[in-house]
Amino acid sequence: MISSLILAANICTAAQAVTEPCEGVLLPPKDAKAALEALDVTIPRLTLQLSTAITTAKVKEDLFELKLGEERKRGDRLQGLLDEAAKAPKIEKAEFHVPWYAASLATGLALGVLLGVYLD
Repeated sequence: MISSLILAANICTAAQAVTEPCEGVLLPPKDAKAALEALDVTIPRLTLQLSTAITTAKVKEDLFELKLGEERKRGDRLQGLLDEAAKAPKIEKAEFHVPWYAASLATGLALGVLLGVYLD
């Protein structure tokens, strides 16, 4: 009874460790109120947010695994095409350029003659 009167008469303003008659922390009234509100509202809300974040992360991980598998398949197909292209016979530069050179020369001459005839 006397200890309760002493506690009631001296309202604490800072948290203090209590060892007698039990162990714990003695909080000022506003801090105790905030702690109780945190237990009632904040902690359950944060628990719900955490479970939502974990679920979202699992869904995103599954999506990334699916995308990774598709990109690996695509990479394998592209590598196969590159390997196939590397096996194709190579064309010599002279063999490749001679027909185009001849075709462009003949086209240029034909256009020159036509322009010369029609512009006179």
